[in-house]
Amino acid sequence: MKCNKIESKSTLQVAISGDKRKEKVSIFTSEGKELHCNPKVALVLSMDKTFPNSQMDTLSSLVYDYTPPKDVQLVRLGTLRAYDSCKSEEAKKEFIESFSKAIINGATKAKSKGCRLVILSKVLFNDKHWQVVAVRVGETYWADRRARPEVFVVNSTNEAKMRSAKNLQEQYEKNGVLPSMRAACRAFSEVTGREWKGEVKFSYAQGLQYGNMGCGFACALNEVRLLRGDFENRIVQPGDRVTKKVCVP
Repeated sequence: MKCNKIESKSTLQVAISGDKRKEKVSIFTSEGKELHCNPKVALVLSMDKTFPNSQMDTLSSLVYDYTPPKDVQLVRLGTLRAYDSCKSEEAKKEFIESFSKAIINGATKAKSKGCRLVILSKVLFNDKHWQVVAVRVGETYWADRRARPEVFVVNSTNEAKMRSAKNLQEQYEKNGVLPSMRAACRAFSEVTGREWKGEVKFSYAQGLQYGNMGCGFACALNEVRLLRGDFENRIVQPGDRVTKKVCVP
């Protein structure tokens, strides 16, 4: 975190005061010393107003101190976009190009280590809502020719309360995310010498946001939660129509 100097043994504490989205967020050390962050960090910590999409990387930097396990080959992509409109086709091309390149490059290292591969991206839907989209390849993929890549979406709004798992998957078909991921995974399969049958596993989970404008905060946190494995038992299944909550320690 880009604040003034923090003693290595200090524990950070967060104090929230104020009403609704007018809260003031303050950070203190365990010794009671308040940390004064630089303007960019202070802005994204403020709940009084949202922040420009261009500052999403600044927000992500607040939580990117998490180190993945050694058996994970992680590739982070920049921000991608998805649309339910005429802009969809152009966005799909960027999706395919970015994920194809990342999967192919990451596969070389992951295969040599026999480890898992995770391609992680922040996706801005219709220029207003942030979600996490990832492609995961398990360590068994390198030995099991029946294994499939997995497309994992983490949303911060409670869509599962209103929609079935099938309907949620259809939504990501329509906005171009799943077709783009299949194209990227096809390129990956060809490089790894697999017969492509057009199949990817689709998983959807929820890490709910605070308030009606908290998707950016939730997206940054959900990236780490996904890497940490918090959603493994919270994937929406056929028949589910309830909230899948994540308890963060």
